[in-house]
Amino acid sequence: MLSGKVIDVHTGYPVAGVRLGCLRPGTVHNCRSDATGGFSFTDINEGCWQVKANKPPYAEHISTQCVEGNLQIHICLLIEGLEDGVVTA
Repeated sequence: MLSGKVIDVHTGYPVAGVRLGCLRPGTVHNCRSDATGGFSFTDINEGCWQVKANKPPYAEHISTQCVEGNLQIHICLLIEGLEDGVVTA
């Protein structure tokens, strides 16, 4: 099983409604993050999977996760074009 939480990297808050895909040649599993940012792929086999997360205005997240038993991850999404910086007054 591969599960985890999607968070906004700028605020640390969970992101709901993110489309997630767990892909391997010939196999695709999809889900959406819930109100707490949580998600779960319960029906995947062990091995390496490409994980994609997408919800505008955030930049698409793509990573490779190797699953052995139960794996929990955090996916941090960035808003495209928004950079953290120091503001002085």
